[in-house]
Amino acid sequence: MKETQEKIFYDLTNPQDSIYMSEAFYGDQHIFIIPAWAMIKTDNINYELLEKAINNIVKRNDALRTRFLKNGDTITQYFEDYSPFDVQKIVVNDIDELEDFIKGITFDIYSSTPVKFLMFENLSGYGGFCCIAHHLISDAWSHSIILEEVLKDYNSMVLNKENSSYRTSSYKDFINSEEEYLKSDKFKKDKEYWEDKFSSSSEILSLKSSNSFETDSIRKSFNLPESISKYCSENKISIFSFFYAIISIYFSRIENTDDIIIGTPYLNRTNFKEKNTLGMFISTLPFKNKIDDNQSIADYIKDIAVQQIGGLRHQKYPFAELQKYYTKKFGRTSNLYDILFSYQNAKADSSNLDFEFESRWIFTNHQVESLVINISDIDGTNAPIMDYDFLTSVFNEKDISTLHNRLVYMAEQMISTPNILVKDLEIVTPDERDILINKFNDTSYIYDRNNTIATLFSSIAKSHSNDIALVFEDKELTYKELDEKSNYLADVLIKAGAKRNTFIGVLFNRSLEMIISILAVLKSGAAYMPINPDYPDERIGYMIDDSKCKLLLRSEDMTYRNSSLTDIIVRYDELSSKDDWDNISKADDLAYVIYTSGSTGKPKGVMIRHYSIVNTLLWRKDAYSFDKNISVLQIPSFAFDSSVEDIFTPLVSGSKLVLINQSNSNFDISLIRQLIIKHNINHMLVVPSFYNVLLNEISDVMTNFKSVTVAGEGFAIELVKKHFEILPNVEIFNEYGPTENSVCTTFHKFSKNDSTVFIGKPINNCSCYILNNNLKVQPFNVKGELYVSGPGLAKGYIGRQDLTDTRFIPNPFKENVLMYKTGDVVSINEEGLMTFHERVDYQVKYNGFRINLGEIESAISKYTKNPNVVALLKHTESTASLAAYIETKNNVDIKELKQELKKFLPYYMIPQEIDVVKKFPLTPNGKIDRKALEKLYIKPKDNIVVAPRNKLDENILQAWKKVLKQENIGIDDNIFELGGDSLSIISIQSVLFKNDINVKSQVLFENPTVRAISNYISNSSKTDSKNDIEIFSHKPILLDDINKKSNEPINVLLTGATGFLGSHILAEIINTYPNVTLYCVIRNKPNKNYKDRLKEILHYYFGEKYDLLIDDKIIPIDGDLVRDNLGMDVTLYKTLVGKINYVINGASLVKHYGDYNLFYNSNVVTVKNLIKFAKEANATLNHISTTSVSGNYLVQNDIEYDFTENDFYIGQNYKDNVYVRTKFEAENEVFKAQNEGLKVNVFRIGNLMQRVSDGKFQINKFDNAYFKRIYGFIKLGKLPNNLSNQKLEFTPVDSCARAIVKLMTYENKVFHLLNNNLISITNLIHVLHHYNVNIEFISPEDFLEFIHNEKNHNYLENFITDLNNSKNLNYDTKITINDNLTREYLKHSSFTWPNITNEYLDLFIKNILEDTNEKEKI
Repeated sequence: MKETQEKIFYDLTNPQDSIYMSEAFYGDQHIFIIPAWAMIKTDNINYELLEKAINNIVKRNDALRTRFLKNGDTITQYFEDYSPFDVQKIVVNDIDELEDFIKGITFDIYSSTPVKFLMFENLSGYGGFCCIAHHLISDAWSHSIILEEVLKDYNSMVLNKENSSYRTSSYKDFINSEEEYLKSDKFKKDKEYWEDKFSSSSEILSLKSSNSFETDSIRKSFNLPESISKYCSENKISIFSFFYAIISIYFSRIENTDDIIIGTPYLNRTNFKEKNTLGMFISTLPFKNKIDDNQSIADYIKDIAVQQIGGLRHQKYPFAELQKYYTKKFGRTSNLYDILFSYQNAKADSSNLDFEFESRWIFTNHQVESLVINISDIDGTNAPIMDYDFLTSVFNEKDISTLHNRLVYMAEQMISTPNILVKDLEIVTPDERDILINKFNDTSYIYDRNNTIATLFSSIAKSHSNDIALVFEDKELTYKELDEKSNYLADVLIKAGAKRNTFIGVLFNRSLEMIISILAVLKSGAAYMPINPDYPDERIGYMIDDSKCKLLLRSEDMTYRNSSLTDIIVRYDELSSKDDWDNISKADDLAYVIYTSGSTGKPKGVMIRHYSIVNTLLWRKDAYSFDKNISVLQIPSFAFDSSVEDIFTPLVSGSKLVLINQSNSNFDISLIRQLIIKHNINHMLVVPSFYNVLLNEISDVMTNFKSVTVAGEGFAIELVKKHFEILPNVEIFNEYGPTENSVCTTFHKFSKNDSTVFIGKPINNCSCYILNNNLKVQPFNVKGELYVSGPGLAKGYIGRQDLTDTRFIPNPFKENVLMYKTGDVVSINEEGLMTFHERVDYQVKYNGFRINLGEIESAISKYTKNPNVVALLKHTESTASLAAYIETKNNVDIKELKQELKKFLPYYMIPQEIDVVKKFPLTPNGKIDRKALEKLYIKPKDNIVVAPRNKLDENILQAWKKVLKQENIGIDDNIFELGGDSLSIISIQSVLFKNDINVKSQVLFENPTVRAISNYISNSSKTDSKNDIEIFSHKPILLDDINKKSNEPINVLLTGATGFLGSHILAEIINTYPNVTLYCVIRNKPNKNYKDRLKEILHYYFGEKYDLLIDDKIIPIDGDLVRDNLGMDVTLYKTLVGKINYVINGASLVKHYGDYNLFYNSNVVTVKNLIKFAKEANATLNHISTTSVSGNYLVQNDIEYDFTENDFYIGQNYKDNVYVRTKFEAENEVFKAQNEGLKVNVFRIGNLMQRVSDGKFQINKFDNAYFKRIYGFIKLGKLPNNLSNQKLEFTPVDSCARAIVKLMTYENKVFHLLNNNLISITNLIHVLHHYNVNIEFISPEDFLEFIHNEKNHNYLENFITDLNNSKNLNYDTKITINDNLTREYLKHSSFTWPNITNEYLDLFIKNILEDTNEKEKI
């Protein structure tokens, strides 16, 4: 009977494949090396016998004789027969020298067996051996077997005994069993188990940046206290479960998530035989846990143990399969874990040995994960070692020491209080907690808490009576005058009914009366309520009613009326003086109320007491050294809380306060310049965005400033750098604080070396706590919510005790003290400096105003009767803007909506951008993805308008205003940030043309400001013909090769299958090659998946003809050509690399203007990625290009040129058009790859038009530039008579696809595919007559005048770009496409181009005229 022949070559097992793919990805030969040594502690080691023992284990175990072969991207393995070998012996001074030697060993797995044995001897007389193996053939368990067997074999030979404990299992058995497993029911059950575990999206911890390929690592080791092992043993808890609980809780706190994944290695040896087999078995799987804060630690550990058992039962399941499932389901391509935790107690059996030995694993200082934590008890001493292997690009040694101390402290809490709840665990050590709670909050400063603002001011007024206190326009008030006039008005208020802890409204524009009135209210004992005159009447009315305000101070020009109010008009000229003033207020009385945005849609009034704001003012006076030599320019709106400190810090310090006669929404920069010069201003408080403008415009007059304070909104560190570059001797401070803590809570003085925007440290008597959701202290550099405490806290919110009790809560760190929940997410570093990150509740500060986005959402919802509204503060590097999005399929009149919002919201809360979206983008957890919304587009926030510099600027600016229907535009505003789009560009181009400014659409796209366009036009004569890329030539096209074709396509990768040409190439390949399998890479779209996109396009062009072939011969693939691995799962990518023999690239972005970076990604990066794929697959790349790469003329030579298939760069103007430019650059990449050995074909396509078979045109026909041009002429009804003999080229798409498929099996050719059966334009006009469409030929001069007067800009765009410098239409270019060689190749392939008949033109005209709505799109 004939025996079955044993296989020679084997595929990699799943554990091996994971190692191989990771090493291939990272390209680091050190990552997957496993070295270990064993030292025999006896004199006179017999190295001959030790060498024999090493040979014996290699002889008995085929895994140690594994060899690998690579074919393309496919790797197989086979097992060599044993042959004796010599083992190198080295002499070392110590173990460190030995380990350094070992760490330098790497393997080329294809040239030798990836295992190396060494024998060593050191100066102490001891010696031993080392085993260094690649992870492809061994794991930690295998290494333990190797050490044990070599030592036992050596021991037996020394004693002349037979070693009877040999293990002789073969790794081939595991390979075969895995193949059976993948077909088994067990595999299906394992699959169900893991997919159920990961059926919902989880937080994937990724501590490193997504594009990091760093592998350099360090190991730091610690001995764990014996108390931990003892506790686990006594309570029958595994050390793994105990520490997994600790690690998962710790990182859940760090990352603020309750759903966490940590990688865990599984032995993956499911029976006795496998446990005695050498080889790579270990499988690392993600261990996922949901953390319940209210669960006890003991119960959580039990849950982990149960899950661990479940994982063990299903440990054979390949991780790659799970990763693929998760990626497909949730679109998350990152690895499922970045932290790995393991427990190892595998050790060599020392029983029956007649000598002592010591063994150790060697860390190679390279790894993939950011952090690997391993607990090992190899010696079985119950004193485990905890190793932290960490990427040096993510952690430093101090970080790891801190981490270890925290984990051990958590363990101590769990041991001392076994039933402690998860939420009650502290993750910071007592020492850290003391620093964070006490040391950093040591801000105690004694001040007189009996003072009020009024008493502080009156005291200063007496000592600085003749000093200037206040300036407005040409009027100045001394401290004495200000004091006495406010005394007089206070007396008026008292007689009118002013009382302590009641509110008096103050309604003024900036003026002397405004400051006098505020002081008068404070002196009357009442609290002032600032009302911005720009507020809508409805908001003012709400504030008055809510505060129960009975008195209103206002200027004569303010006309607000309310029957419940007694309003007092304040006129400066009518104010008398009053020397004395009796203090009525007490320090704990209310000083003012500021209304801030509220989440319910109504603003809320924050009540501040005197002693609270006095603490801020006295701190600020000392911090800035305010005195009589300081002059302050007052900029913040007095309805904004920072105005309180901005007004009163100078007035309680003897300084001068200068007011601007401007509203906050429209500052005059030139006036600010004048005031700075006139009054020697040396300090100001300003929002960062406006300060950026001031630095640009008037920094030359700010050189004598002492300091600048920025506050009220976030900003980038670049502003600080810019400040020091321009004003190196001026101090700059950042102030932060909620209204509820009396304006300022923290501050930071920047230095030139700062690289972070710190909000700094607490001010006097203020405490700051960064806590998690359970009010536990967050560690250094970890985000948490900021809680503040101290005398600055507000009394609460008017009429909102419920909200007051929610936000002002007991301070857990101080008895009988409250703290305020800010809703701000911050972190603190080891120096005590805090950084603001974001809002918890989407409340933002913008232009100095605190805005609750919920109020905006509520107002929009009220008007639109639609609850699906999201408001955002959107950021760029230098600007921010408010935006709102409405989810609806209905039309919304945005202009009308904005007008309506002005009735309910103050001006600063009206979104600059309001958009309608059909469906909100969602996160994997089903929540609205606000970050995705934020990326849509951003408009500028600065209201500073830069005027035109010259007549050209003015003409361009007027075109912008006309098209955008906006007036407040400057020459530096970005058209896209103003809401412009491609249609706006087209319209502007047409308007400019009528003003004798002829500029291409692409120029407008690439120069999105008036200044940039004007500069371009002014410098356009300076033509740059230089190339900024290296140009590659291609191999010559010879007729001698006409009979040389390659093999037929078997597996084809096609891109662009949902395009006009791509879909027809698909059909042609399927029809031509019945045995082919076609893989179509298609990108998902937000509202349609990749497979549905393909089905829809095939139905449009071919009906149901190809339905049954989907997923059979036509396989759609979810991918993205711009991304690595073409956006595919790594395993799928690798599979295709092993199959594909032809690649056809039919994908590109086909427009003739737009953002260059977008085109570069779509047309060049995709080609680079396909070239990479084709090289790996050893496939022929067929690249679809355009005849337009020839250009229209030669830049430096005014000559005619025949552009043949053998031409590429001839000095043509390929940069004029972004589409042509990127197609040229794509061809250049293809030719570069050809020079490097890749087989390529390039197809330069002409004017693709409807099918010749039935006249079917592309689904998006108005994207066809040639179609649109002809359509434009028809709509105008006129043509210049110089075009009467113009030839038209129509290349039917089905004919073109057939030509490509006939030519695709050639190698290294360039083909010009355009129908050379041309027709004249008069032929087309003749057919148009049958439809009563007439086109009149007129002179070029009359035609130019006609289009100047044409009112419909949409039609003009179709050919304005085609006008030459003389403003004539002339399609006869200097460069002619020559296709002689292509025609010979097509003729040899039995292909001819069809004639363009009147019937064909008839169908073409019907495509133009068939649908009125369709033809009006453009």
